[in-house]
Amino acid sequence: MALNIEDLLSKMLEAAKDDLKKKWPKVAPIAKEQFIGLSRIFVNIENDKMKGAIKEDEAKELMEMHRNAVKGALKTVEGIGAILAESAINAALGAVKSVVNTAIGWRLIP
Repeated sequence: MALNIEDLLSKMLEAAKDDLKKKWPKVAPIAKEQFIGLSRIFVNIENDKMKGAIKEDEAKELMEMHRNAVKGALKTVEGIGAILAESAINAALGAVKSVVNTAIGWRLIP
């Protein structure tokens, strides 16, 4: 099953929007940009795994680096602190966890 950036993005945005509620309008532009990047990372990891170009521990480290970058970007929005940013990224990743982990064949998103 090949991952699709648009499908991943849609699921992550909807989950983050539901999680952030009233704060969403302020966060939406940054969240969209960041989740596009994260979706691309998932697709790239899937492709690299099929080519044998990435190992599981490397993929997990790469995903964690990007997760932290997304969290940091969300925290730059006025009124979004560490707790809200963490909650939003957890909701977004939770929305794609099963699809990503199944497609890649590793427990990339715990």
